[in-house]
Amino acid sequence: MPDRLRIGFLVNPLAGIGGRLAAHGSDHLGSLADALGQGGVPQVAERAARSLHRLRRESSAFRLLTAQGTMGGDIVRDCGIVAETICDSQATTTAEDTRRAAAALVEAGAEILLFAGGDGTARDILDAVGDRIPLVGIPAGVKMHSAVFALSPEAAGETVAVMARQPRGIPLRFRMAEIMDADERERARGNPSLRLFGHARVPDLPRFLQPAKGGRIVGGEAAIAALGRQLVAELSGRSLVVIGPGTTMQTIKQAFGFEGSLLGVDVVLDGATIRRDVDAAALEHLAGRCDDITVITGVIGQQGFVFGRGNQQISPGLLRSCRRENLIIVATREKLAALPGGMLHLDSGDLEVDRGLSGYIKVRTGPVDSLVMRLEAFL
Repeated sequence: MPDRLRIGFLVNPLAGIGGRLAAHGSDHLGSLADALGQGGVPQVAERAARSLHRLRRESSAFRLLTAQGTMGGDIVRDCGIVAETICDSQATTTAEDTRRAAAALVEAGAEILLFAGGDGTARDILDAVGDRIPLVGIPAGVKMHSAVFALSPEAAGETVAVMARQPRGIPLRFRMAEIMDADERERARGNPSLRLFGHARVPDLPRFLQPAKGGRIVGGEAAIAALGRQLVAELSGRSLVVIGPGTTMQTIKQAFGFEGSLLGVDVVLDGATIRRDVDAAALEHLAGRCDDITVITGVIGQQGFVFGRGNQQISPGLLRSCRRENLIIVATREKLAALPGGMLHLDSGDLEVDRGLSGYIKVRTGPVDSLVMRLEAFL
């Protein structure tokens, strides 16, 4: 049998569990049991399995190496893929376990590392293996600012499948990708910002991989402020208005008369009552009591994501309750002009929701101005 691509597969079991809890990450939640006790719903296994199912089509072209239990082995077994277990894992895993498992997979001969997690997981793997082998991230965390992540779990599987199909004598192109994460020192001072932690190699397949989150693009702020005032007038009769996180949304919240949570999802009930930093369960509960639901969200700079990156509180359940015409996307023209490919993306966590929302959609750029753009999920 020809030499097959050796793929390392690694999962952070805690990844993403803080998103719908409005925890703005999973790094501070303690153990998986602690997060479950707070009402967290595990997402990583389902998302990792979606990626493996796409990759499984090329099973004759690769060998899979993984860690034991919740760090990979359990998911591989459930997907019906034969794998070689390289290292053990504990019932309660830590960042050190991620680093140790990543290093073990490389030492065992993995030629590419497919991992499921978020920015924190990417940092841990970078610490352990540097740029010795390429990385491909299955987006399964809360924050996915880094450029090692695919557009969706399916896109991650397809990226590695391309490598598996490539004849062994023909080299693939790779590029260096930024590993970004929140700057915790600045965040503690009330100034949320990103920090570059290093670079990793990734396959040069921009169709499947997202760019790193871009910095703030200056321009259009006055138009967004005017749009905020316009939305207050337009939505005065709506019973539930959900407003997502981010600096653009902060301007919209100010127009509604309150200082919202910069990183959180806030709501306006019946035009008066304000609730800040609401989690997914509370949002779905409120939606169940209201007939007229509006969701206002921004666009992540350079990446173009509308849902599934940093706003998992806006869950598939909430999106099902909101008519598509009541979804308001807001961005400056300058931010939209800087998007690679001129396209918006979504990765809500539910394939049917993603299919239903995909298509051309209006993006509001000012009180009377808008652009029609393609909203797409990689399925």
